Amino acid sequence: KFRVQNATSGDVFVSPTGNDLKDGLSRENAKATVESAIVAVRNGKVVLLNGKHEMGAGITVADGQVVEGESRDGTIVTSQADSTLFTLTADNSRIRNFTFSTITNNAATVYLKRGSVESVTFDAVDTGNQKCVQSDYGYYLKCTVTNCLFNACAGNYILGCHDDDPYATAVDTAFVGCKANNQLVQGYTKYRLSAAGGTTAKYVFDKGGAVYDSLVCRQVSGKLCKNVNTYNCTFADNNVADTFNGGKHYNNIIVGNTQGVVTGGE
Repeated sequence: KFRVQNATSGDVFVSPTGNDLKDGLSRENAKATVESAIVAVRNGKVVLLNGKHEMGAGITVADGQVVEGESRDGTIVTSQADSTLFTLTADNSRIRNFTFSTITNNAATVYLKRGSVESVTFDAVDTGNQKCVQSDYGYYLKCTVTNCLFNACAGNYILGCHDDDPYATAVDTAFVGCKANNQLVQGYTKYRLSAAGGTTAKYVFDKGGAVYDSLVCRQVSGKLCKNVNTYNCTFADNNVADTFNGGKHYNNIIVGNTQGVVTGGE
């Protein structure tokens, strides 16, 4: 049961010990579920208090809405639902400052039609044949992933957009021990990324935009870059079939790779 109330322009709090019959307008009157809180916010934040939040279904984060954790490591979001958990639909839709933990399903965890994912950890998230974060395509869309960590995640793509999309942007984001059934990052323009100790069936970076000031090291399998330009990157101690296939490459360091085949590119 949900409490029916007018949507507020302020903050609505959610606690694992809360109650959806309350209004959520204070910590003491926190709601119990994200699903109940998101319909109570017009222009404002859903604040997830520390603890483990179990989602039973997906939600839409619409224009002017933000879902924010009290602390990145202390606010845990998990689910047994086989559905996309967060769909962001506006330039100012945001989720930030919490951790997705041990989610196994066959759906994207976050679908960025527009908006941003900021300071979110994806810990042991396995999306099967889907993407941990899926972004829409188009120069008019603003899709950004900033300061995120993908730790031991698995999926068809870990971070995916449409092929050849240079408009979605990933910044200051790390991939540690991730297993991509296809590509690690598809589409996206990439700044200051790091990828370490993972496996890919095809490429770490594939198409879309360029890669700037990034580090790729200790990749166990796959290939590194296809049809993407790289600038000021370091590729170190990788066990991969090839480093570059297409694209243009400037001022990079390539060291300690067991195979360093350049099959195409400039």
